[in-house]
Order: sequence, then C-alpha cells, then structure tokens
Amino acid sequence: MKKSKKKKDAKVGRPKGSGNQDKKDIELSPYLKFVKESVNKALKRIDKHIDIVYFVFDGAFGNNPAVQMVEAMWIAYHF
Repeated sequence: MKKSKKKKDAKVGRPKGSGNQDKKDIELSPYLKFVKESVNKALKRIDKHIDIVYFVFDGAFGNNPAVQMVEAMWIAYHF
C-alpha cells in the first residue's frame, strides 16, 4: 500500500479569522424572483380563502435561496 504524501505547509480547514457567513442575507436569482412574483400573485387571488399549509418546491435552484424565499413569503402571507 502506498501512503499518501502530504505537503508539510498545507493547512487543512477554514482559514483562521474567517467567521460564519450570514446565510439569510442572499440575492435571489432571476428565476427565483420570477417564481416569488408568481406565487405572490396567486396568494393574492386566493386571499386566505384556502389555508395554505405546505409549499413544495424543487431545490435545483439552490436549497438555501429557495428556503429563504419561501420563509419570507410565508411570513408575509400569514401576518
């Protein structure tokens, strides 16, 4: 078996001093902006006559941006 060779100066992991990033402050892609506008129009037409419980959305456009978009719409719809 061969042993893997590691460089002596190679550091593993995140650089020191770099903190966690705010994942709630994101820029929506043009497609997600379009979806958001379309869903908001549909919600205005429904006008709370139907209680919305679930929102099913494909994560192909980025899971975190999609979740942030839906959470923002959900809060605005229910309050």
